[in-house]
Amino acid sequence: MLEQMPARIFGEWIQFYRQEPFGEDRDDVRSAIIAAVIADVNRGKGKPRAKIEDFVAAKYIVAPDPQPQLTDAERVQKAIFDAQMRGWDVIVGKD
Repeated sequence: MLEQMPARIFGEWIQFYRQEPFGEDRDDVRSAIIAAVIADVNRGKGKPRAKIEDFVAAKYIVAPDPQPQLTDAERVQKAIFDAQMRGWDVIVGKD
């Protein structure tokens, strides 16, 4: 599939993944969140709260990236991409 995918489409998928992670890794984190909540409701009085890190492999624990500073052109490109991902028609004209 990747051999037939144009670079532009592949780049769009990378951008989408950065905004909305998906796949097995993300599923493991979601499961860890659920496990931590269940552990919290069943903990004894005076016991510390469960942490997500207690239920997920260390490789999934990452600090969030700070929001990158985008140039005007990058902001326009991101807005177009976001609109297309929502199914909106985007018409870019010359002014």
